[in-house]
This record gives sequence, C-alpha cells and structure tokens, in this order.
Amino acid sequence: VDGEESKKHASAGAVEYRRVYREFWYALGHVALTDGGMATTGASEFESRSRAGNAKAGKDSPIVRLDAELVKSIILRIIELSPVGQPDVRAAATLAALSMSHAVLDQSAILVKKLDVASRQYAAASKSKSPGKKEGAKAEALKVRMESLKRSVEDLEEVVLGPVVQGLFVHRYRDSNEHVRTMCIESLSRFSLQRPDIFLTDKYLKYFGWMMHDKNPRVRCAAFEGLLRPFKAVHNTAEGKAREVGDENLMIEKIDLSALEHVVGKFLPRIADAVMDPVGQVQEVAMSLMLVLLKGGFLDEVSEDKLWDQTNQRCLAEDAPATVQKDALYFILDQLEAFDDGGENEKAAPNERKRAQQLDAIASYAAHTLTNGPVPIDKINVKVSDLLVKSLREMPEHRGLVTDWGAMLRAIK
Repeated sequence: VDGEESKKHASAGAVEYRRVYREFWYALGHVALTDGGMATTGASEFESRSRAGNAKAGKDSPIVRLDAELVKSIILRIIELSPVGQPDVRAAATLAALSMSHAVLDQSAILVKKLDVASRQYAAASKSKSPGKKEGAKAEALKVRMESLKRSVEDLEEVVLGPVVQGLFVHRYRDSNEHVRTMCIESLSRFSLQRPDIFLTDKYLKYFGWMMHDKNPRVRCAAFEGLLRPFKAVHNTAEGKAREVGDENLMIEKIDLSALEHVVGKFLPRIADAVMDPVGQVQEVAMSLMLVLLKGGFLDEVSEDKLWDQTNQRCLAEDAPATVQKDALYFILDQLEAFDDGGENEKAAPNERKRAQQLDAIASYAAHTLTNGPVPIDKINVKVSDLLVKSLREMPEHRGLVTDWGAMLRAIK
C-alpha cells in the first residue's frame, strides 16, 4: 500500500512539474514577442485578457510589431535538441517548443481579431468619403494599421508553420516515444482551435486519422480527441458556457465544422471500430465522437449496417465502460422515431402515451438485438437489459422512464 501511495505522489509531482514547465515556456514566448528588442509595443497592449484593449482597437498605435525573430531564434535552438537519442531530452525540447508556439498562435489570434475590427472600420470610413475625394486621415491611419497587422500576423504564422510544424512536428509525431507522439497530437489539436483558419483543414486533420491506428492507447485517445474538440468547443459556446482560463483567445467563432467532412468520411470505419477498442478510455472518446457525428449530420449518408450495428450494440456490451454504454444508448435513441421530440419536458404534464411509445421502442430494439439469429430461448442473455436501465438512470432527460409504472403497463398491453 505504501508503495502504491508513493507512486501516486510521484505521479502527481510529475504532472505538476510538467504543468509548470509548460507554463514557463509559454510565458517566455509571450514575453519574447511583446517585450523583445524588435517589439514596438509593450506587453500590456497584447495582454490576452484585455477586452478593453480589443474594444478600442481603432485607437491603438497604427504600427504593430512583435519580435517574431527573437522567438523564432529561441525555438530553433530548442528544436536542435529534439532529435537526440535520450527520450527525456526529446520530450523536454518538444514540449518547450510546442508551448512557445502556442504563445505565438495566441498572439496571432489577437492580431487577427484586431485586423478584423480595423477592416470593418476602414470599410465604414471608406464608404463615408465623398466621390472623387481622397481618403480622410482616419481611413489612411486605418489602412496603415491594417497593413502593419497583416505583416505581423504573417510573421507569427511563419514562425509556427516553418520551424515548429515542418522542423519539429512532422518528425516528432512519429517519435518512438509515446509521450512525445501524444504531446504532438495534443498540440495540433489546440492549434486547430487557436487558428482554425489554418489548422482545421485536411492538410493537418489527416494526422489525427493516421494516429488513430497508433499502438499506444494514449496516442489513440489524443487522436480521437483531436477531432472531437472542435465539436465540443462549438457546442459549449452555443450553450453559453464560460471558457477555461487560458482559452480566452481561441478562435472558436471561426470554426467551420463542415471542414471535417472529408477526414471523417475517410476515417469513419476506424472511428467506428474504436468503440470496441481494448482500452476503455479510447472507447469512451470514440463513442463520444460517433455521437457528435450523428447529431451533426455527418452520418446521414452512411448505409453500412456493420458500422451502425457495432456502435449500437455497445449499449448492451458488458465489457464496455458505463459511459460508453450510456452514449451508445443516446446514439440509439437519436435514431428512434419515438424520441424525435427529445426527453420529457419538465414544465409540461407527463405524457404517458409518449413514454409508453419510448419504452416500447427501447424494448423492441433490445429484443431484436438479443434474439437476432438462431439463438435458443434459454441462451438469450436477458440480464444485459439491466444495462439499459442503468444507462437511462444516468440520462437527466430520460431517467423518469424507468419509474413510470403507468407507461410501463401501457407499453406491455
């Protein structure tokens, strides 16, 4: 027992160390950009949480310059350590360079938003000028600012797309060490939220598809999570959920989920197979991804019975984690006509007939699945139907079904 406790403490210490290490390099990247010798603006103007500064973008100094060369130089020096034979050194160098690249992309996102504001202001100022007359001082200042912002954004993009992506990522995502591969895929996932206009494209999404076949479950998890995160981000924003600390500059408003159609179509069989992965954590992420794909209309044209069946049947799989069983049942309910209107409306009177139809639909599915094929009556595994009841109890909108005795009697009749 003492040995197990020591391992837990050591593991917790390692996680905390990596967090501090990551934050150090992120902070270094931020400071180097905003306070470096070539920067014309102090860090305060580019503070990621300064909403007031963003609101007054039109009144900022027209010239914007960040010290991209200093950051690029530091990153290149770090990357020189990434091919060494010692895995710990490779991991440390990779994490440092990737953390700095996240700082660079956050700053580029801030500038892109400033550029959008300046572009709108310039368009309005240009419309207000009289025909045949030169642009006013405000329009000229905005034009200069737009050009400065564009150059700064391009400089920052070049730092990430050149040294980091081509010099580090394309080599280390196939590293022999699973921790290095995992951090590469996790960073690419964050890239896709920081600058979806660049990274939420087939050119980069394909890496998630390739790494779904990795031999290590942590890497597979990171790959499936990479495709899942844009859906989660868009959903959470639509629900009005507050962003986590450090996510203030993610460009979620620019995420176009239709950009994932091609990669989803290409790797869908692998995603569906992963709901039966030997590792439960991989199953959970893959099932969550299948569920959001169904709700997002990505499976509307899929007619392969095997894909549907193996996903549906995870709700009755005794070896599946409880989360997988529940999400698989959600997956089924979304296909049943009786659940087209969603769950029970708490503000309305209970509709016994509707609930009876829903219970009948679930029971019919279970009966069909358990008796499909030449199965003797005494061999029907009836007890797995308990898994459906447990899953329903975990669904806030459907848990009332398992205690609605009137609806149950009505369904039986």
